Amino acid sequence: MVNNFTPNAYDVQINVLYFVSLTLALSVSSVCILGKQWIREYQKDISVSPRNAARVRQMRFDSLQRWKVPQIMAALPVLLLIALMLFFAGLLVQLWNFSDKTTAAAVLVIVALTVLLVIVTTVVPAWVSLRHDHSVFAPFQSPQAWILLYIVRRLQHWYPQRSAFLWSESGILLQVKDWKAVHPILNGWAELDLHFLKIEPQPWFDHEISSVHCVLQWVQSITIK
Repeated sequence: MVNNFTPNAYDVQINVLYFVSLTLALSVSSVCILGKQWIREYQKDISVSPRNAARVRQMRFDSLQRWKVPQIMAALPVLLLIALMLFFAGLLVQLWNFSDKTTAAAVLVIVALTVLLVIVTTVVPAWVSLRHDHSVFAPFQSPQAWILLYIVRRLQHWYPQRSAFLWSESGILLQVKDWKAVHPILNGWAELDLHFLKIEPQPWFDHEISSVHCVLQWVQSITIK
């Protein structure tokens, strides 16, 4: 007997979304286990002199940087978010086509709010850092936000003539060289934070006594915990 069964297009879409999401999540979990092993070996102490221990630790640190281990570990949460979005997409397709609309609408609201939160917390840090007013700081720093900011910065540096026409708060039009100095291409959020402090120093940070007081409060909070 010849089987003439052909799967529904929605069935194929659901299976693709579910299985890709599952495979991606399991792959991320596997790399996380590997990364944990790498970090454990990096942090392992050896019974040698302080000089040799420092040399070994520096050698391990340099090898981690050379082989892009921090970048690999930073990419894992982004891949896990992608797997989550694929699962949400498959869930919505399944509910919308094979369930009642009330259930699908309720799930859609929750998914939409979650996706909106991810998008906002990804776009806001990039948008704030691209403004000429560097006195505003956004704490939502994440690998996906940095990827977005890096792409935008690259595009702006490729077309600096258009990007340079930004008005500062004082109404002075920035030149191309000034714009590149204000918006350099950096290697991470830490470098960007330091760059912000150079452009717009914060009063509490520049005041030596206040800085020491903040550090002591931080140490005290850690000690209490």
